[in-house]
Amino acid sequence: MIQAKAVGALPELSLKDGGSSGGGKVMLEGGTEIEYDYLVVALGAQSDARGVPGVAERALPFNTLEDALQVQSALASIEERASADGTPANVMIVGAGYAGVELCAVIAERLRGKGLAGTVRVSLVTPGQSIMEGSPAGQKQAALDVLTGLSVDVVTGTRVKSLEAPHGSTALATAALANLEPTAPSHAAPDSHTPAAGGHADLSPEAPGGVSFAEAVEGLAAGSLHSSAAGAGARQVDVDLVLWTAGSSPAIKAARKNFPFPINARGSVQTDATLRVLSHGRVFALGDVCVADQGYVQDAAASAYTSPAAADGTSQGTSFPATAQVAFQQADYVAWNVWASMMGRPLLPFRYQHLGSMMSLGQFNAAVALPLPPLPEQLQASVAASPLGPLLNTLGVKITDGVTLEGPLGAALRRAAYLYRQPTNEQRINVAAEWFAQATNIAAGAMAAVSAASSKSK
Repeated sequence: MIQAKAVGALPELSLKDGGSSGGGKVMLEGGTEIEYDYLVVALGAQSDARGVPGVAERALPFNTLEDALQVQSALASIEERASADGTPANVMIVGAGYAGVELCAVIAERLRGKGLAGTVRVSLVTPGQSIMEGSPAGQKQAALDVLTGLSVDVVTGTRVKSLEAPHGSTALATAALANLEPTAPSHAAPDSHTPAAGGHADLSPEAPGGVSFAEAVEGLAAGSLHSSAAGAGARQVDVDLVLWTAGSSPAIKAARKNFPFPINARGSVQTDATLRVLSHGRVFALGDVCVADQGYVQDAAASAYTSPAAADGTSQGTSFPATAQVAFQQADYVAWNVWASMMGRPLLPFRYQHLGSMMSLGQFNAAVALPLPPLPEQLQASVAASPLGPLLNTLGVKITDGVTLEGPLGAALRRAAYLYRQPTNEQRINVAAEWFAQATNIAAGAMAAVSAASSKSK
């Protein structure tokens, strides 16, 4: 195994159409080259600023282990200041997809556990009319309930225009946000700051302790957020930490000229239905980095790409959900197809099987949407009215447009799924041991807190 950053690829035996039928070389950062006979491109995704100036310089992404360590360090500094002298602070997460909501819930839970929920304020900002648009209703409602319980400000219908250095403030960022016209009823948490009629969201309510959300606060400043439209509806908000989860793009996009593979406008490597890269007979791609034309399979020569479906511009390939289960399933197909290509066997077209969706909402909280069809409304009502209804609610089983497992039950199922997906028994044991150690530490901390509180009361 070689751990290094790939910066380009150079296929050999190039065809007249720009494709290749043989192996080649992969260039690594530092100048090292590695020869390949078959290549699998699985570079994943990277944070995308969506063209918003200042995001790369003043906001922290949340996409890699290095990003997570940066977030942890910045958050620890804010917590240290808030614990030392009660300095108020604001943390803003931009983007309310799965990643943004999960990150928001974990941060808010962490702050509450340290007794800083009233000092460090957490906000979730999205241009949509609700969080997690397009997600199962039960999963979305579970997330909203958790965010509401953690006193997170859910700000919908609001877009970020730019991030700039704060003016006359010791804050990390001064955020000016624009409110968008609502296109559908908002489903934000009951006490979140959602747009009123006309799409105006008030981002300057009084925070705990009488500190206005728009007042300058001292912190680790990073920049200023400006609204996407001038005039009424614009808000300026001082924040101490901006976390950007508002978009991602294929990791190959920025270095597309160093990877001579067909790439669409979004930066995704184009493949046929077997996940073989168009016009490159020995190159395959999987995960967030690729887009597949499910109606086209190249011939063995992998020559020019002439898909009837794309000839009139109506098809640009199928982008599957950017989730681990998609990449996991694609890996099985790619492994088989690489072997089949070597053996001269037929390649299998990829068929995605949706197995539900899981999201973490804290240490012992999650929401798992099962891959079941919606139950008829009459059946839902019958279950809710029966003695089984209260029992299911207590267990964390919610039946809406589907079946969602939430709370500790959802968290247990999610962890069991991840444990099952570990490639070896040794890794399963290591992961389970780490989880057990974490749970033990949390329990010990809780018992110590209860003991300390009991001593004070005596």
